[in-house]
Amino acid sequence: MFSAIEVLHFLVNLSVWIRDTVVGGYTLLAKACELGSSVLQLICIGPVQLLQQSRVLHYWSRTRGELFQSVMPSPSRSSIRRKRDQRLISQGESHDSLQKGLYSFRPFVFKELSPVYSDGINKGKEPKPRSGHRIVCDEGNFYSFGGYLEITVPFNNFENAQGIQHLFEELWKFNVSTQHWEYLPTEGETPKELASHSAVMHGDYMVVFGGTGVPFGTSSSNKMSICDLRTLKWQRVHTTGTPPSPQYGQAIVLDKKCFYVIGGTTGYDYSLDVHKLDLVTFEWETLFVTRGEAREPTPRYRHEVAFDGSQIFILGGGTASRAYDLTAVPTFDVKTREWNSVNTIGDPIGKRRFPPARKCQGAVQRGNDVFICGGYNSRYIFTDLWKLNLSTLQWTRMPVKLPIPVYFHSTALTPAGCMLMFGGVTNVKSNTRTNKVFKIWLTTPSLKEMCWEAVLHYQPDLKFKSRQAVLEDGIPKDLVDRIFPSNVNRELPAPPL
Repeated sequence: MFSAIEVLHFLVNLSVWIRDTVVGGYTLLAKACELGSSVLQLICIGPVQLLQQSRVLHYWSRTRGELFQSVMPSPSRSSIRRKRDQRLISQGESHDSLQKGLYSFRPFVFKELSPVYSDGINKGKEPKPRSGHRIVCDEGNFYSFGGYLEITVPFNNFENAQGIQHLFEELWKFNVSTQHWEYLPTEGETPKELASHSAVMHGDYMVVFGGTGVPFGTSSSNKMSICDLRTLKWQRVHTTGTPPSPQYGQAIVLDKKCFYVIGGTTGYDYSLDVHKLDLVTFEWETLFVTRGEAREPTPRYRHEVAFDGSQIFILGGGTASRAYDLTAVPTFDVKTREWNSVNTIGDPIGKRRFPPARKCQGAVQRGNDVFICGGYNSRYIFTDLWKLNLSTLQWTRMPVKLPIPVYFHSTALTPAGCMLMFGGVTNVKSNTRTNKVFKIWLTTPSLKEMCWEAVLHYQPDLKFKSRQAVLEDGIPKDLVDRIFPSNVNRELPAPPL
């Protein structure tokens, strides 16, 4: 029987070979475990024959190097589980380790990522609860910038004061593999408008636009800043032309060499203006200005957007007292510069066919699918997760609920298809915010990603080893880099913007 590390190496290579044919990869491994084959023998079996197998194996026993357990009818599966447990106990496996559970990949299930520290040194060194912040992510981390927290103060401490409004001029990094927070001290011209700004990841750079200070609307921004996440230096982007008005709660789209800004508010007035910044000439161009005509969609802020290459889809949003519908979705054609409205198709299953109107929701896009979660309609905070297919315009309510009701939170999607969610307001009356982190897989990722999750599941203390020790264990370098970022000095290219 081959070792777990050999299995990991094999599946990493296999995932590139057969791409997303996950069942085929699992079946190949299942056949190998069943026959007791070596990795070389396994490859010789032939993928075409094994892809026709009807059962999938999906667990890893730490003591025998078997990665996945056969998905069989319940009696057979229970029998196998009992035999496995008896074998593990006879080999000295403790009851506690058995209770840990076998790894099983589960898409569309929310999981809370709770920081765990070995010695308590870093305990408490994590961001405070907040709302109005933004997160962006890469393969292994997400970065949170800005945010707002209102701290209630006892009346007898501050005359005529009910609360202190606090903005967070700070950048944090959360490592998804180690579940550790790290505060990142930055240099340069840091944006000061730190609530309800917009942000997007572009290579190794975090691009931030707009936002407001406190009190909301008294100091809003129409500036673009970028932060090099390798050097942690902020840089203001200098532009020409007529930029959007200083606002907050706007939405943005980054498309190749174009940057679009849609809507927003000054704190008093709302718009659905559309501006484009050419990222080659850095010149602003006005594509549409709200005039209040009947054919125009309603101006708004804290909406989310999706983009299919030519049409910008406006999802929800609202004003201080209203939230807008998601049944008929406004679209803006970036070529014709015209607004339209498309009627979406409701979910055929269940009583609620369309997501209720909302603002301040989270949203991520993967291909032609856009997912929205949470949000607020001035009465209720939502816990639902919906998917809209931009090709069919079909809504699907996903069979899962957010662990907590939340709005003014922030979401981001990893390249592999895992949605990360951080912060937000969880209670309107008590004005409560959270600093909890959740993840949910919105697709079936590559075998490499699933194997990495299995390794972290069975070896949670891997992060407390040295980088060299983990490399010597045989873990591929690109996965080791997710825990221990490489410190190799290299010449950094110029910013792409």
